[in-house]
Amino acid sequence: LQMTMKTGKGWVDVGKAALGDGFLVIAINSLEKLYAQLMKRSSGEADIQVHKADVEKDLFKVLSYQAESTCYLSILCYNFGVETYEQKGYEQSSFWLSQSYDIGKMDKKYSPGEEMQAKVLRLLATVYLEWDCEQYQDKALRAISLANEVVTYCDV
Repeated sequence: LQMTMKTGKGWVDVGKAALGDGFLVIAINSLEKLYAQLMKRSSGEADIQVHKADVEKDLFKVLSYQAESTCYLSILCYNFGVETYEQKGYEQSSFWLSQSYDIGKMDKKYSPGEEMQAKVLRLLATVYLEWDCEQYQDKALRAISLANEVVTYCDV
């Protein structure tokens, strides 16, 4: 269990969030099973309470590691968006850029930053306009408007 947690954290630390998340999910599942077993045996004994506290502490660690990987996932999605945009894969690009923005706004603490969010939105607007200006004009304007709000908010 400890090795799974450390491996997951290691992958997150080197920017390989997708690999790290796989290990972190395994760790969470194992911790949940262990906690359930401890709850079944629970008879108020002090040693069981100590073990439960240890499991809860480890679970908190793993959840923290997963939150850290959110920033990397946002950047990874952005990079996919840029790649697919450069290949003129506008539909795929809009998907990845939207994912990047959504992940980044979920939790400000682990967001890649407001300036990055604005950058994602500006590229998303460009993708919409190059994809089909008439059909996606409103979405492009909405993305630019959001980007300007983000930047204005940062400058205040």
